[in-house]
Amino acid sequence: MSYKTTHQSLASFFRYGLGDAAHRSTVRASDGRSVSFEFDDPENRCPELAKAFFSIEGAPVTDGRVLLEVSRAVRQTMTQAIKSGRWEWENER
Repeated sequence: MSYKTTHQSLASFFRYGLGDAAHRSTVRASDGRSVSFEFDDPENRCPELAKAFFSIEGAPVTDGRVLLEVSRAVRQTMTQAIKSGRWEWENER
């Protein structure tokens, strides 16, 4: 099962919660400026993570440093997708 979002901060939280390898791809939209993030979610955790992320209480983060690093990595995939059209996890291995 896969899960897609266009929300950059939510994509960062998914990658933080599911791990780097769950981030399958980032694809440029037809407008040339926005992107879509796709995640591998075999346990169907993305809906619960999204609910926690957007809740009034906020999302649980145990390591802010790791979240910042993940957020930077997501921005890099976004930049690459906007330039080339697509970023895929296999490109990073």
